[in-house]
Amino acid sequence: QDSHWLHTYLPWGTYSHYYFEERSMWNWIVRGIIDPEWVYSKDGWFVEEGALEPSVSQRAKDLGLQLFQVLDLGEMGVDTGAVGWNEVDEKIRDAIQAGYSGILFDGTKSWYRISSTGSSSRAEVYAAYADFLRRVRQEFPELRLYQYEGIMVVNSDAAPLLDGFVWTDFADSLRSEDAWKQQQVERLSLVAKENDWDVYIFSGNKAAEVRAYCDAHGYFYVK
Repeated sequence: QDSHWLHTYLPWGTYSHYYFEERSMWNWIVRGIIDPEWVYSKDGWFVEEGALEPSVSQRAKDLGLQLFQVLDLGEMGVDTGAVGWNEVDEKIRDAIQAGYSGILFDGTKSWYRISSTGSSSRAEVYAAYADFLRRVRQEFPELRLYQYEGIMVVNSDAAPLLDGFVWTDFADSLRSEDAWKQQQVERLSLVAKENDWDVYIFSGNKAAEVRAYCDAHGYFYVK
């Protein structure tokens, strides 16, 4: 049997390497993780929509790995109305049916650019996000909910409904002179502590400094 590499795209722009054995042209079976340090933990993956074929997902679950579906809210055009959020609801149900144990919400940073003179203000969209998370939590209480960056969209109603947070290139903000970036770092520290979040940090650079910061704040330093 021929052996192959499959590169599963992760939302933070790096690649996680998994080893597969080809049983037939389209039937990929997971045989083991070659480089688990690229993954936020050794027992789970964050997976973009369509990145894994059903047979691969099933084998991963058979091996006891947790799969977290990445959903890009920025691309779905959600606002304060129901239409966009209903689409996300359906995608979450599809993910659960496919065996995913959690969701990573991506794309929320795009809401920073919402103009207060538009059809919805930033505050209104943030409130709609909190309402959406509350519905998801009520319908699927066991589902793990994570957010990818965009900490400032998480208001006081949304924060208790999330289980964790992922931030990449963290070093760029940690020691930045930009007041806006510093505000986000401080906001994450406060919200994570208040809500007992699992926080996964990818440093980007200044690894030693970022690792020390993570140790001091109870974050998981990934790479």
